Amino acid sequence: MNAEIRIMAIFLSLMAILGTSTAAAQTTQVVEDSEFDIRLLIPKNWSWERKGNGPFVSCEPKKDNPPVCYLSVEIRKAAPNQSVITDANRQRWKEWASGGGTQKVQSVRDVKIAGYPAFETVSKTGRDTIYRVFVLLDSPPRVIDMTFYGSGDGKNDYYSQHKPAIDTALSSLTPASRSSKPAPKK
Repeated sequence: MNAEIRIMAIFLSLMAILGTSTAAAQTTQVVEDSEFDIRLLIPKNWSWERKGNGPFVSCEPKKDNPPVCYLSVEIRKAAPNQSVITDANRQRWKEWASGGGTQKVQSVRDVKIAGYPAFETVSKTGRDTIYRVFVLLDSPPRVIDMTFYGSGDGKNDYYSQHKPAIDTALSSLTPASRSSKPAPKK
């Protein structure tokens, strides 16, 4: 059983590497918000703007009314000196991801995003997929709450189409104040 789990983990890791290889090869632009102290790289053909609650990235700028694919970023407070994600965090974040029960959360798991502890959820509502990840940053402790929304319109599955590039963007996450330094390897 353990060997099967290890083989599956290796397979999934290889699939992630292969899936992001084309996204990583794209020309990128910097999304940097010094007020929220975050920086990430996104594909050059995407657009972004700063909204009141943080950066908002459109994966399909020509199809933005209504948006069919976006990444929104919000900053939330963490407990002083918090360095791990707690069960209470997971429960609260899963509730947020469910939209108070309006969206079915299909999966949850602890992950690392750019070396930082994170908790991810995937929800479905009809043809729409919502990937939400909560990343715990240090110095000062805070949570980066990122929501990636991709719709499906029968012809296009924007979630699947842009998920590799989103993964690449998330892997580039760093505090803007430390953008010249790599993220910690934990």
